Amino acid sequence: MRLFITTALLGLLVVSVMQAEDNAAIGGDLGLYSAYVWRGMVFDEKPVLQTDLWIEDQGVSMVFWGNCDLTGEGEEFKSRFNEWDVYISFPLKSFNRFTLGGELDYLSFPSSSGFSGASTAEISGWIASDLPGAPRLQVFWDIWQWHGIYANLNLSHVLALGPGSLALTGAAGWGNDDHNRQSGVPESGGLLDAFIGAAYDWPAKDWLTITPAISFTTILQSDIKDAYESDEIDIDPSRVYFSINAALVKP
Repeated sequence: MRLFITTALLGLLVVSVMQAEDNAAIGGDLGLYSAYVWRGMVFDEKPVLQTDLWIEDQGVSMVFWGNCDLTGEGEEFKSRFNEWDVYISFPLKSFNRFTLGGELDYLSFPSSSGFSGASTAEISGWIASDLPGAPRLQVFWDIWQWHGIYANLNLSHVLALGPGSLALTGAAGWGNDDHNRQSGVPESGGLLDAFIGAAYDWPAKDWLTITPAISFTTILQSDIKDAYESDEIDIDPSRVYFSINAALVKP
């Protein structure tokens, strides 16, 4: 609770500073996803609603994000937000074609069947570049609940296509034992997941962008993969899922 209050107060400070700037950007997203997949791990095989509100200025951003379970296991979880997150990201130093930055994340699971009542926090450092492929490496450290470490390497390329643009993305992630045990499999550290995706941004209005997307993700860690395929869990470790998102930005 103290960490949540600290994060909230820090967030209010960030928002107050940003609102003082005329060039601060404010927006939000509303997306429908055929499944909820996080770092390759399937948290919900059925459709979910994901939404956020964000504010950004001079590279500093704050995001309030939520996931709503549209089906749920039992009436107590149906059509309820089972996760609320707060992300604060900021650049630290730029040199040549690279930027170093940091991030503070607070994650809360008020009505999740797997983590009901749990909360945790992560701090991370990242390095991003405008080199071809726009490489970005981010390393997360859970400082509260699971104390795990996760590293993600992301590559992307954007193509102009018709009235909008097509974004192609590929990523791979590695987690240590403490991080990967969130899958339910202990001592499963190693290369965890891989992801590829394609998303088309269609500018419907100056203030509205509609984005349909298709994504493929797969578990690479063999013990977790075997557990997913077991009769007890019976979840496909490789999955294609779809989404459509509406992004609004204050003109």
